[in-house]
Order: sequence, then structure tokens, then C-alpha cells
Amino acid sequence: SESTSRKDIDYTLRAIDDFFADKMPSITMFSPRQANATLLMDKSTYILDVRSSGDRRSINGLPGSHEASFYGIKKYLHAIPKDKLIIVVCQGGTNSPFTCYYLRSKGYRNTGFIMTGMYGWKAANREFYDQYCGQNIVRLEEKG
Repeated sequence: SESTSRKDIDYTLRAIDDFFADKMPSITMFSPRQANATLLMDKSTYILDVRSSGDRRSINGLPGSHEASFYGIKKYLHAIPKDKLIIVVCQGGTNSPFTCYYLRSKGYRNTGFIMTGMYGWKAANREFYDQYCGQNIVRLEEKG
């Protein structure tokens, strides 16, 4: 977007280079079926939703998820606990891995993402989606 800085672009390019050079720490990838009610509703799980507001309007968020901007994720680090499993979700599965790698670089050791994003997750978990999604959503506050 127009708010993306040159620094943001440089960081992203370095992360992509590191990934292909096999220098990135591993992160957990959850299939839509693995990201089931037991995992998502567990008190030791923290769901971080990095979708845009438009994406959130088209597909409800996972229950209990915490919404933050993908492009300004460092503004939200103060609110993300380091002692929980952080499951990152985006709309199509693209931005989540970048967010996980960024969190790992900031000391978060237990991170993962849902492959296929909310599109694939909703298709695989329609009954759970209809019953629970969109409930108890928290919008994280930005701090400078």
C-alpha cells in the first residue's frame, strides 16, 4: 500500500532471500483440518488475524482472534504473548508465513499458520465457522 516504506520492502526481500537460502527457523504449518476446535479454543493458543478490514468483512474471524495490521505488525508486539502458541491467519495463506518468520525474529518461539488461510479453513470447517466464527474478536491497539 502507499504506507509501505522502503524499509518494509527491504525487510521482506531479505526474509525471502533467507527463506530460499534455508536460513529461516522452522515454523509450524497447520492444515485446515488440523486447525480444529480443540486447537483453536485451547487457552494456550493465541490467534493472530493479519487480514485487511475488507477481508474481515467477507469472512468472519476465528473465535477469540486478535486482529492486527499485517503491514504494521511491529506496532502490536507489546500485545502478543510469548508464552502461547501463536497461530497466524490471513485470507489466502500468503501473509501468515511472513508474519510467523517476523515473530520468530523477535523472540516468539512457538508460531504457526493455517495453510490456505481463511478461504481454505472456512471450506474445511463450515459447521464450526457457522457456529463460532466472528465471536470474541479483539482489535489490537497500536502503540508507538
